Amino acid sequence: MNSRFGIALVLLFPILLAPAAAGQCANDCSYSGQKICDSAGLGVYTCGQYDSDSCLDWGSWQRCQSGWTCPYRATGCVAASGSSGANQPPSVTLSLSKTYASIGDRISVTARASDDKGLRSVTIYKDGSDSGTRICSGLSCTVSYEFPITSSSGHTFSARVTDASGLSSASASASVRTGSPGYGGSQTCKSNNQQCISTSDCCQGYTCRILQKGGTYLGYACQPSLTAPPSSVKCSDSGDNGDDKFQQGTARGVDTNGIIYSKTDYCVGASAVYEFYCGGVNKAYRLEGKRDCPTGYTCSDGACISSGGGTGKCEYAGSIPTYDNNGNR
Repeated sequence: MNSRFGIALVLLFPILLAPAAAGQCANDCSYSGQKICDSAGLGVYTCGQYDSDSCLDWGSWQRCQSGWTCPYRATGCVAASGSSGANQPPSVTLSLSKTYASIGDRISVTARASDDKGLRSVTIYKDGSDSGTRICSGLSCTVSYEFPITSSSGHTFSARVTDASGLSSASASASVRTGSPGYGGSQTCKSNNQQCISTSDCCQGYTCRILQKGGTYLGYACQPSLTAPPSSVKCSDSGDNGDDKFQQGTARGVDTNGIIYSKTDYCVGASAVYEFYCGGVNKAYRLEGKRDCPTGYTCSDGACISSGGGTGKCEYAGSIPTYDNNGNR
């Protein structure tokens, strides 16, 4: 750097740091936590509120630690080139509270970032739009936001993290799906004689046709298909042994598209559970649907649990009493 240019920049900082005229309040910097290097590359200034005027000002100069420097246009001290403490790129992971949801649900999106020399910020995006930036400090940072599910085609979330120097960044992404793929876009497929308009309303392994009982016409309903499924289509239940909203279970198998799946029951809010189970011809198809918890029950870990801690099923502990012909025990 030209020595006269460096001297000019050094002389400029007292002007930048000078307080506003009496009765005036003007921010000298953009946001709290913002950093800028000095012209000599030896230290850094940090933006914040340092007096009673509520304005953002540049704080006092702080020297970089031994072996570190603050390059021109950087936003913080970094390990000098060739130093054993050279900065490594930051890392970030993104997790969703669930990856399959219905329109109207809310999911939590969490970004976990870290950097060996310190972080600057973490930003989470929904479908490419900036949904919020969190200023971070220290070596690690966790940021969470809650989002509503509004699109029938699902959403893609991403996170971007920047290290303290502002020169290095990393990103990660994850997606959430909505609806029931393969079921004509129906949010919840139907089965077991539920009313329907067309077969697209029904779960795989079911067709929409006339339902009659005792000669009485009951309209159209989703009923088991009359043909056996291909041998490649498989489904097995574990945990709850079927469509049981009082116990969490998992349906595993291969669908009609040859895709291997593993679907575990989950809560829809606090009052319903979304069930995955096997049904249709030979119980070879994966079925699913929302099941409301009865009054006095809440959903926890994919099952309806009573406030008293019971399972919701009739249970009897102990031996069954015997009676004589007069009703006496």
